[in-house]
Amino acid sequence: MIESAMRCPSGRKRASATWSKLRRESGPNWGWHHTPKEDIVQKWEYATVPLISHALQEILNQWGEEGWELIQVIESSATGTTAYLKRPKGGEPPATD
Repeated sequence: MIESAMRCPSGRKRASATWSKLRRESGPNWGWHHTPKEDIVQKWEYATVPLISHALQEILNQWGEEGWELIQVIESSATGTTAYLKRPKGGEPPATD
């Protein structure tokens, strides 16, 4: 049972001990309009793409057309220049004929 609100010395209402305990036990996402965590978590897929210096724009534009977003570019003596991309899981655009 939830106790009625009590007044603190300043005259403002404060939540009862039972109400506060309920909220603490429910976690940080507790609220009247609670949405299950599974419904709000964005899932991503990732790709790594080797980049050729004379075709950077064409390569990135092609991946962008397919729904991929550039996250980072890293240059390495071992692997050369690599682009890291992401898109929402299932984010492949519909095929066009």
